[in-house]
Amino acid sequence: MADCVVDKFCEANMARITNKSGFLMGIIRRMELEPPGSGPTLGDLPRGIRRKLEDLIEDRKISSKDIEARAIGELRDLGEEQGFEAVERFCATNLDSVRSKTGFLMGIIKRIREESRVSSRSGGSRGYDDRRDDRHDRRY
Repeated sequence: MADCVVDKFCEANMARITNKSGFLMGIIRRMELEPPGSGPTLGDLPRGIRRKLEDLIEDRKISSKDIEARAIGELRDLGEEQGFEAVERFCATNLDSVRSKTGFLMGIIKRIREESRVSSRSGGSRGYDDRRDDRHDRRY
């Protein structure tokens, strides 16, 4: 595990890190929670999503280490259609300046989940807030 921690630390752009000891502790904490080699792998993803990520790796836009198991697990749990959309958004971004590609992908996944919740709420029955807006419109 120590080798992996040191490798992750050395891969980082130190010019962008202000608290190096905090950054190192974060790496150690993540490694303790999920040691390398544990958790889901690219092989656990649906074929289309897996191929898209493998293409990024082959084109050297990302390395296989850039996408941690937690992001792969979240992609798998997202479902094929939304997972593919997340990877499409990830691919459409210039990743050169992204320090934590896993964190960036997790943010995309979170936004897609939020967008899905909002669209399912707006298309369904009216909620409490909608009724309150109508009451104000009628000048009650």
